Amino acid sequence: MFIALKQASFSSVNKPIEEPGHTRERTNMQLLILLIWLTAIFAIVYAFYRALTLTKKIPGGLVKQSWKLLYYLIGLLGVGYLTLPLFQSLPETSRDFIIAVVSLAGAVFILKVINLFYKIIQEVEL
Repeated sequence: MFIALKQASFSSVNKPIEEPGHTRERTNMQLLILLIWLTAIFAIVYAFYRALTLTKKIPGGLVKQSWKLLYYLIGLLGVGYLTLPLFQSLPETSRDFIIAVVSLAGAVFILKVINLFYKIIQEVEL
């Protein structure tokens, strides 16, 4: 009994003291983060759908290959967007790895879009 009492009192000493508005601010921030994630997920699903419909309309060749890569990068970003909010219990290193992969996919996606537009502008001679 003494050990249980000692552990109970010791664990209460180690608990951080929360300020009255702290938990409400944290809850509001978590709701804002969830809303941003849901918006990002909706946007990436819509982009994925649009890319799929456009893939069917693009003739073969280099443009189609580039477009397919963009399509796969959108899919990878979508998987990353879904993974981050749904798996908060992942270890920190796993979350960091997922964030790094999603960031890399986003950077490659942006480069590919810019290069695709650059090639289109060269072809049109603007």
